[in-house]
Amino acid sequence: MYTIKACLYLTLIASLLVLSVLYRCGKLTALTIPLVLMAGLSSLVARTQAKVRVERAVESNEIFAGEEVAVKLKVVNEGRPLLMELKDCVNEEVPVVHGSNRVLLYLINAEDVEYVIRPPSRGLYVIGPVIIELSDPMGLWKREYVVCGEARVAAFPRFSSVSGAPLGAKYTGVWPGEVLSRRSGRGTEFYGVREYVPGDELRRVNWKASARLRRLMSNEFVEERVTDVLIVVDAGWSGVIEDELAEEVLEHEVSAAAALALALLRAGNRVGLLTRGEGGTWVKPGFGRRQLLRVLYHLAELRMGEQLPLSYVLRTLAHYLLKPHAQVVLISPVLDRDIVSAIREISTEYEVLVISPNPFSNPKGGQLLTAYRLLELEREMLLTALSRTCKVVDWDLRAPLTPLLKRVRVRRWAK
Repeated sequence: MYTIKACLYLTLIASLLVLSVLYRCGKLTALTIPLVLMAGLSSLVARTQAKVRVERAVESNEIFAGEEVAVKLKVVNEGRPLLMELKDCVNEEVPVVHGSNRVLLYLINAEDVEYVIRPPSRGLYVIGPVIIELSDPMGLWKREYVVCGEARVAAFPRFSSVSGAPLGAKYTGVWPGEVLSRRSGRGTEFYGVREYVPGDELRRVNWKASARLRRLMSNEFVEERVTDVLIVVDAGWSGVIEDELAEEVLEHEVSAAAALALALLRAGNRVGLLTRGEGGTWVKPGFGRRQLLRVLYHLAELRMGEQLPLSYVLRTLAHYLLKPHAQVVLISPVLDRDIVSAIREISTEYEVLVISPNPFSNPKGGQLLTAYRLLELEREMLLTALSRTCKVVDWDLRAPLTPLLKRVRVRRWAK
């Protein structure tokens, strides 16, 4: 590959040859001979094949946004000594906080290159490929080689722990959990008193009721079990409010979804995910740490962008992902009338909880624009309509989510 210096050098040689012909001057022709020889030798040096091997080690491929990641490159030269420039490509928005991903090396045997990056926000980031650039001593020619592939780092959304999610699903599994089932058995929620039957534990005997009725009576509890939960994150309302405010609300939505997924999975529930927006996708309900990682990966990729109507998404995919009478948790600012009709459609088959972050709870400068006041009034009307169909949490973004969740009442006994 020619450099600018090579172009100027060749232009000089061509100019001298033209002048020597025009003026019939042999001295000018003689001047071009050493220039041509130097250019030829530089070309031969530049054509030498590089025998360089690079191995990359990334400290962690899964981090939370804002955390630092150390990257180490081991550069091994298996040929003659080389003067080269090495560059490990990194996304422009990712700052290199220590070291450098672009260095100049005179490589004889092996060298180590280290640098540290800090992904500023959630997302999937690509590191690489590693490119080395060789040039001749005069800088007339250069060649580039890709000597190492790409690595990916997932920056998960940051979130605070939550608890007290009010789950009232009628469908429950066979494992013990935190959801009140339709069966009596071992549990902490008192249901009633019944006559003692052989085999009941002594600690379940209600001695006061037994003394009053003159026969043994036992306490009966509601058995608490696990259920299936589908977390729906709505990022398909772009253009309603300004982009900066919309991104802030979306970050709260994603953080709440991640925190709920962790809390519900810890309680033994099966958790799935459905996202609407750019990069919208779904994850079937599942258990354990791997399921949490699947959810976090999809949340890291979610961006604002309207795709299909929410009513169509819920009506089509809820039946595919969930069993009837399971739990749906919708996280949305509720700025679209389509949401009310969508929730009404699925609430006949599923228990629905709507968590609505209020975009207007923290206005800049302490005042809301007139247009935003109208949007806030319309949003309040939509939340009122939703509250007749399902449980609704109006989330002031200046307050933590857990106390608001604990205020929502759950039916003591699913019918």
